[in-house]
Amino acid sequence: MASRLLTLAGLIEALFPGRIVAVAERLAFDDRGEAELRSWIRPATRIEGVLWVLLSRRSTSSLLRVPVGLLGVLIAVAPRRAADLGLKLAYERSETIELASWVVPAARVIGLAYVLIGLRTVLGRGTSAETADESGASAGGASTADTGAQE
Repeated sequence: MASRLLTLAGLIEALFPGRIVAVAERLAFDDRGEAELRSWIRPATRIEGVLWVLLSRRSTSSLLRVPVGLLGVLIAVAPRRAADLGLKLAYERSETIELASWVVPAARVIGLAYVLIGLRTVLGRGTSAETADESGASAGGASTADTGAQE
């Protein structure tokens, strides 16, 4: 179910990046000030949507989930700095933006969710390999390397 929701969210973001940015601005900013969105943000938003779709697929997810988890550590530990950096990258004159009071706490929660995504992949990978290794050894079957190629 979560995979389908992530796929749907990614598709919407990839197909309608301008609308997603506009909605995010309305929700996250108390005052936009004189900030101007940089020209590359809408294409980057589209790419982000495609990455979320890829993240939801099992065949490519492990390649993306660990870096997402590492990014999550940074966001969870320093959500205000992460928000400021994101604004500085996305907007000219970002210092004029006034964020809504919920944005920084929400960034911390999102960071923790990213950490869980990364941990689930790392811990799940070790558990799968151990299980495959034990079942292969007891049955005289395929080695961990053989089962890893099938995942």
